[in-house]
Amino acid sequence: MREPWNDQNEIDLMNESLEGTSLFSCLMLLIIVSVVVASSFLLYQEYFIQTEATSQTKAKLSWYWPPLLGANCALAKNNECVSRMASGHSWKKWVGRAVACPEEYPFGTVFIIDGRRWVCMDRGGAITRINNNTIWLDLLTEKPLYKYGTLVNVTIIEK
Repeated sequence: MREPWNDQNEIDLMNESLEGTSLFSCLMLLIIVSVVVASSFLLYQEYFIQTEATSQTKAKLSWYWPPLLGANCALAKNNECVSRMASGHSWKKWVGRAVACPEEYPFGTVFIIDGRRWVCMDRGGAITRINNNTIWLDLLTEKPLYKYGTLVNVTIIEK
């Protein structure tokens, strides 16, 4: 007849199953499990990176700085630009990261220019597609990073 199950039975069962198992074997098992988990994560991450829709184009570049007011700012109060970008976000939080892009690209589209990521957060009247292979992009920066109208290669990551 079997004894009723209790905590001691469970401990005895665990001891029997670990009997003859060395610390080295346990460590090896732990390493193997860690490698499998890490590999799975990397494959998962690689899958999503590779499935982003990317394309290449050329862009002519310009820059804008809202504190200059005028065409750089849609709404000024007391000589200060208080307007938001077309996406609804404050331009102040996106300096050096936001770009005004043609309307065909949804907000959040990423443009990689010379290895740097710029996010489409704004629009502009002159920010359009010039032809099949070229668009106009307006970088939100305090100072120009490129000479006005510089033609560059751009990788587009659409969200």
